[in-house]
Amino acid sequence: MGGGLKEKSQKRGNGSFLLLFLLGACALLFINSASTWLSSPAPAEKKDWSTVSYEDKWALLDSVISTRVFETDVKLLPVLQPLFEEYNKARKYFIPGIRMGEFDKSCDRIWRDSLSDVPDFDRKFYEDQELKYKVTYLNQTLNPDGLTKRKGGTLKHRKCYGGYRWGCCLRQRLPDACCCKYDGFLDIETTMRTWYNNLPSIKLKSSITRGFSIQHSEESDILQDLYEDVLVALGVKYEKGSDEMDDLSYVKNFSYMPPEGFIMWHTNKYDNLEVSYRMYIINTDKDYGSAFKYLLPNGKMKKVYDFNGAVRLFSNTNVNAKTGEKDFLWHTVYSKANRLSLGFEIHPPQMIALLDGCDGCWDKVEMQRKEIEKDYFAS
Repeated sequence: MGGGLKEKSQKRGNGSFLLLFLLGACALLFINSASTWLSSPAPAEKKDWSTVSYEDKWALLDSVISTRVFETDVKLLPVLQPLFEEYNKARKYFIPGIRMGEFDKSCDRIWRDSLSDVPDFDRKFYEDQELKYKVTYLNQTLNPDGLTKRKGGTLKHRKCYGGYRWGCCLRQRLPDACCCKYDGFLDIETTMRTWYNNLPSIKLKSSITRGFSIQHSEESDILQDLYEDVLVALGVKYEKGSDEMDDLSYVKNFSYMPPEGFIMWHTNKYDNLEVSYRMYIINTDKDYGSAFKYLLPNGKMKKVYDFNGAVRLFSNTNVNAKTGEKDFLWHTVYSKANRLSLGFEIHPPQMIALLDGCDGCWDKVEMQRKEIEKDYFAS
């Protein structure tokens, strides 16, 4: 009996010790948590971008788009919603199951260069191609600045036989009038007659693309008119329909790129009408099924995957801070999806106003600027 009492007493002692240990551990955890909470910095307040000057906003944005592409979602830009809804109607041009490689083999090399994630393409080849297609074959001559053009080339004939319904690239008159000959085992002309018999505006006419142009079409005119509404909402004072507004709202690109389509590596250095700044809007039936690629000043390549509703701001021409000379944005596009592209020139005041109407866009610009600085100091 005595032994039983002693055993019970020892158990009570052990239990008390365990209870004290647990209470002590809880106290230490509480003190540590309280200390961490007290020493942690308060959450940063969200920056009020309405108090930031136009000049500072432009300096920030320009520091990003001088070497990078800024991207956001059209859903965050209410001013673009009516334009995008109309633009979405151009999906009627999508052809189910189409693959451009079945219609052309002549430019597979260019397709592979656009597809490759190693930027080892022959720059001299593409420089010569761009000069040929953007200047020489338009029967124009470069001015002494080497960028702007004037009439008065040396061609005796147009590059293509004119007036053909399905586009210049199917009636080439000069050698390599387009980078693709459409010499595949399927006939693209037959396909166009089948699918586009009642849509006469779509053509194969771009010299640097394996894809379709819709630029000179009724749809393009409607989109230009809607872009004029956008520009007015973003502060442009010109009257709609005026020559000045037409220059600002001109559709730079409106194209349909099916799977195995591309735009070859190029710089657009001969293409600036007023400014080098661009806004492109992407419409695709498969997110991440196509991509925009471009080279950084250090020669490394950036790949920006497409998604439906992507809106991109960038500049194709910038002044090198070290040399004072102009640098041009080498870029390309490849597609493994049905992809529409709509592009305009856009001036700095309108870019600022566009981002002012976007929730979170300025924070994203600032974040991208910090990433650029991080990359710079890491290199």
